Amino acid sequence: MLGRHQAHLEMVTHHIQTLSSSVADLTIVLRNSAQTITSSDLDHLEEYINECHDRICIMNSKASSTPYSKRQRPDSLSSTVLHREFQALRHSLEFSQEQIDTLAKDNKSLQHSINTLTTQLTSITADNKAMKQTILDLQARSMRNNLVFTSIPKQTADDPEKTVKEFMTKPLKLPMETVNNITFHHVHCLGPKNTINNTTANNRELRTL
Repeated sequence: MLGRHQAHLEMVTHHIQTLSSSVADLTIVLRNSAQTITSSDLDHLEEYINECHDRICIMNSKASSTPYSKRQRPDSLSSTVLHREFQALRHSLEFSQEQIDTLAKDNKSLQHSINTLTTQLTSITADNKAMKQTILDLQARSMRNNLVFTSIPKQTADDPEKTVKEFMTKPLKLPMETVNNITFHHVHCLGPKNTINNTTANNRELRTL
């Protein structure tokens, strides 16, 4: 009879150790897992642990002559430790879930900010491109009326506008009347004195007969 009780006690102890090992392994898996653990999952796990605990207690009750309701359960300490570990695990998972929810909200907010900045950058890039095109157009328009005459000998105290008109009538052989009808907005010389210079004329209006 004693051997039978001893064998049954060893079997119960083995069940408790196996269950404790399973919970420990489950703790490691859950802590290293990136999956979301819901409260329902924890409830099912707690129900399973309680069911295993009750089965062990019933087995002990059947193997003992003392009624189950009146005797002290030998596995109560292991059961208490097991439940404490489970509660600690549950609290840890709930805290981790709160952190995951917070990070998800922060990530959503950051994504919204990135989308806003991307939209603004796209708008600024388009405006910059349009401004460059406008500047190029203005430069092209201003250069249409810009005339440059080269290879004109520089003379001391000469009149740039007069020099340009003489150059147009002699080397270019334009009619004098046509040259006289040309109105210059600004005429200036380029280059140092006593050298072959460039004379630039910004033509405001050109009239020909």
